[in-house]
Amino acid sequence: MLAIFFVCLITRAVAYGSLLAKYAQVIGRDTELRSSYEFIVVGGGTSGLTVANRLTENPNGTSVFPSLLSWGEKERELISNCTKASVLVIEYGYLDQQEANILVPGLRNNTQYLFNLTSTPQRGLENSTFAVLAAAVVGGGTVVNGMFFDRGSAPDYDAWVELGNPGWGWKDLLPAWYSLGLQTPKDPGSGVKTGIFWGPSSLDPRFETRSDARRAHYDPAAGRRPSYHLLTGHAVSKITFEGRTATGVESIDRETLRRGIVIAKREVILAAGAAHSPQILKLSGLGSKGLLDSLQISTVVDLPGVGQNFQDHPTLYTSYNSRPLLLGKKGSFHHLREQREHRRFPPLPNVTQNYESIIALARAQAPRAVYPQQTDPSIIKGYELQRNLILGIYASTETSVQETGFNSLSGMPLTLLKPLSRGTVLINSTDPLSSPRIDWGALTNPADLEIMLAAVRRQRQLMATDAMMELGPVELAPGAELTSDEQIRAAIRRQLQPTYWHLSSTCSMMKREYGGVVGPDLEVYGVRGVRVVDASVMPLIPATHTSATVYAVAEK
Repeated sequence: MLAIFFVCLITRAVAYGSLLAKYAQVIGRDTELRSSYEFIVVGGGTSGLTVANRLTENPNGTSVFPSLLSWGEKERELISNCTKASVLVIEYGYLDQQEANILVPGLRNNTQYLFNLTSTPQRGLENSTFAVLAAAVVGGGTVVNGMFFDRGSAPDYDAWVELGNPGWGWKDLLPAWYSLGLQTPKDPGSGVKTGIFWGPSSLDPRFETRSDARRAHYDPAAGRRPSYHLLTGHAVSKITFEGRTATGVESIDRETLRRGIVIAKREVILAAGAAHSPQILKLSGLGSKGLLDSLQISTVVDLPGVGQNFQDHPTLYTSYNSRPLLLGKKGSFHHLREQREHRRFPPLPNVTQNYESIIALARAQAPRAVYPQQTDPSIIKGYELQRNLILGIYASTETSVQETGFNSLSGMPLTLLKPLSRGTVLINSTDPLSSPRIDWGALTNPADLEIMLAAVRRQRQLMATDAMMELGPVELAPGAELTSDEQIRAAIRRQLQPTYWHLSSTCSMMKREYGGVVGPDLEVYGVRGVRVVDASVMPLIPATHTSATVYAVAEK
């Protein structure tokens, strides 16, 4: 009888979820677009849907914002009013169809939900170009990512405070993570993320399927909240201003190319991701005046930091020819999930005994050498502050600088978690449907290359242990025949991927005089009524997969 009860309960839950999706408040299908909303959220991804859900949350229901008690009277009044506010989310992509390659962990053929973006030639990687993996779907990266749901060490976030952002340290973000259910004792979620562990994932525990922002923050709310609207298939071409106060947004239909303006009575909340949030700001007249003038865009605020400080986690995919491991008794579906969850996060002193020479090499490079000559001095000053913090992390054992992924397959990615190289996201067109110019600047700082070299050496030591030798591994990439440092460095430049899907930091939360774009309140400097809430605000990329941190930023 108990088993029958649970079967019925699960069946009802599935049917209820489908009903909500069927009657979702999608513009053009279920309801008409209003001329104005209290809030307009640009981007229906991880952070955008989280914020929209909280803004329209039932005031008699569960918590609205976990850190509300620490806010002032003005902020509490604003949120109290927000719970009754109208919200429009504008998303470039569409709703996914809940295909198997979306819901089943381990299946990754989902290119139909990605932007078609290509980087500029990477001068540190033999001038190769690379695909830029950015989600174009309701739910954003959580619909298409690798599902890791971990967070960095305490120093990763405390560094944000040291860069001038009170209220954004490890302890400050904990309430947001707790609201997500990310409470794991004595493991990498405890604030000391070093060593080897199983990585938590964003998995629905009921059905062992993907849990993403759409199913967590849109489907349960849609159909119940008539003030929560979603407009898909539209790109925001610019934020409209009256003086320096945001009044709304102009959007363009991807299919018909028709343009329209919607008024924002209170705020425009930018959540388009690290590749597109800076593009939208620039198209709106917020950015370096020299660049805006060259494109004949009227400058609203000269803000040189927009699109600067671009960071990611460059990754070298090593591979081996070895005897296969047997699947567990739980079968291949379970194995698809489990095989991806072994992670190693060592600090630099555990990667190489020569860590002090790497620190000296990094310190010897002039901060301006990372950026082109015409870069605004504020960007260089901000980078120098960041570099000093990172060099302290390099000497510490409290947080990791490199990640190694282990599974039963042949691939073992080596990822640089605290790079010193910096890139840019710029524009060379006023067309909102054109791609931004994305330059990771990978390996432009020599210390990054030396850390990757040390990681390869350390990996080879691991594979030479008695336990691993039982599998008979033969290194295929970078290549067992490469033995000298120069050979391995050359192979890294040929084989390294500049990204691990963790695009961040292009609208950094730093002081304006240090190249910042937003302050600790996430409001864009120099204007009223515009905030940014996505991964682009992270001033320093944390040593972790970024999904859980993006959720936390949006919750806070």
